[in-house]
Amino acid sequence: MSTFIGNTGLTFDPDSLRARNSSIYDLRDLQIHLIGCGAIGSFTASTLARMGVINFNIFDDDTVTSENIGVQDFTFHQLGMDKTKAVKQNITSINPAANISIKPWRVDENTSSSDFTSVHDNAFFERYQSRGRTPRYKHVFIMAVDSMEARMKIAQSSAFSSGCSLSLNANRDSDKTSYLYDARMGSETFQLYRFPLPLILKDYMSTWYSDEDGDSEPCSARSTSYCSTLAGSMIASEIKKHESGGLGAEKIIFNFPSLLLDSDTDFSSLKRLVS
Repeated sequence: MSTFIGNTGLTFDPDSLRARNSSIYDLRDLQIHLIGCGAIGSFTASTLARMGVINFNIFDDDTVTSENIGVQDFTFHQLGMDKTKAVKQNITSINPAANISIKPWRVDENTSSSDFTSVHDNAFFERYQSRGRTPRYKHVFIMAVDSMEARMKIAQSSAFSSGCSLSLNANRDSDKTSYLYDARMGSETFQLYRFPLPLILKDYMSTWYSDEDGDSEPCSARSTSYCSTLAGSMIASEIKKHESGGLGAEKIIFNFPSLLLDSDTDFSSLKRLVS
């Protein structure tokens, strides 16, 4: 992989991102499909990039505003930018060799599996082959949108529904099961659910509740920077555990005021705390 020259004239080798963790995990073969680039999505993208993830497919139809700066991984220099472009800028500032596809539109019930095709190009694939390893891409989908209504529309799309296979490259993509991570956040509470794909809608519905049952305000209206940062770290950690052969958790709930971390809690008792 090529080296890059930074603003100070020093060179950077992207492989150095793995210098202190190569014995812990290797996420280079992951293909991350990030749906939503707000508080959860922006921090998750930066964390995964620092962990050596190279391939990103990013969706969001929003732009960076002043109120985003305090709770999302953006700076005032990015005000007015499409969030997809700002997240791409963040990722490439960490790893300029990353392969990133940005799609500034909203994923909903009309989204098809063709929107989630791999973003790696032939040159990238051949570089890895020349170094003695053939990547087998594993697709991981992260749902980080700001309402339960939006989540339901995504879950109902043909790209995720039961019986529908994703349009992946059979020669380059892993035959392992792909997963959807659904991340939900309130001001001081975070939930994460993992579902195998194709998505069985009734299983997803067992964790779903309406925005009215949760909170009348969108998630972005009640956020904290520490919960956003934790969310990104926890998602990355769970992906790492699962993709490194660990068990991982199918459900995690964390509450800052009580410092309660629970992966086996009755969902109905906490649903009003988060969106």
